[in-house]
Amino acid sequence: SVAVSITNESVFYIDKTEVSSANLESEILRNVGADKKKTIIIRGDKDVPYKNVMQVIDIANKNKLKMILAVNAK
Repeated sequence: SVAVSITNESVFYIDKTEVSSANLESEILRNVGADKKKTIIIRGDKDVPYKNVMQVIDIANKNKLKMILAVNAK
């Protein structure tokens, strides 16, 4: 799986590497691999702007990637 984390400050991370919003799609695809068998795990706490979560979901849907949403319950 590939973990995409989003901070409250709208910073994206793939696993533990910071990624710009502009490069997010290409980096997700590079990490998932050509066979697209890995699942994207979207992580962010309750204060992450919704548009940032939607950006990752839109990338996953456009590229027919499996994804799950992991939330930090507080």
